[in-house]
Amino acid sequence: MGAPKNGYLEANFLRPARFVSGFVTSSRRTVLTAFDQENQAIACIETSGTNLANPESAQPNAQPNAQPNAQPNAQLSVRAANICRVTFYAFDGQLTLDDFCFCLE
Repeated sequence: MGAPKNGYLEANFLRPARFVSGFVTSSRRTVLTAFDQENQAIACIETSGTNLANPESAQPNAQPNAQPNAQPNAQLSVRAANICRVTFYAFDGQLTLDDFCFCLE
């Protein structure tokens, strides 16, 4: 699954989840945030920077502190009670998401 140009993906759950995971490749740092039923952030994890297979193709000035050796398909996972929504955000970069999975409560 690829995110639009603004680098934002969202998933809403009809029943709360307790675990959400996916593998991301992005032109910028990517943050996975989980929210509860009151839209409060309850868990968050992020990549250290761009993790494209070809770092030279990253957007200019996209991530000055990006680690050039970061591997594509970095796994981001969150575990918390009552996850009702998650977002993957790449700060106006481009991002792909693979093997998105979740476990309901």
